[in-house]
Amino acid sequence: MNADGCNRQERAASYAVPRLDVLGDIAKHYGLDHQKYKLVEEMAELTQALMKNDENSILEEMADVTILLEQLKHLLFMDCEERKRLYYSIRQMKISRQLKRIKEEEDRKMQLARRIFFSESKEVEQE
Repeated sequence: MNADGCNRQERAASYAVPRLDVLGDIAKHYGLDHQKYKLVEEMAELTQALMKNDENSILEEMADVTILLEQLKHLLFMDCEERKRLYYSIRQMKISRQLKRIKEEEDRKMQLARRIFFSESKEVEQE
């Protein structure tokens, strides 16, 4: 067992990911409206777990939300390739935008550090 409370064998054994066709079968059985409602319910439970900082509940609710999101994607994409392309395009745009924001933030921090350094250097020279 390591410091994070997990042993490697448990983690490896638990990574069995359900095949998308299985999630698709579940999604088709319940239908879009039901699974949208269920997703809202599970997201509320995840929010509560996050607010309580209850790690076990967070993990459980993350799994529920992720499973339902995959089902929702299946139902929305199964008959519309254009919708699928649009989703992945929006997703990529949002990731790229966030990476750009992070770089801009790092650049601002670096500029501030330079200003502080040069300001302190001038003060030392004047003494």
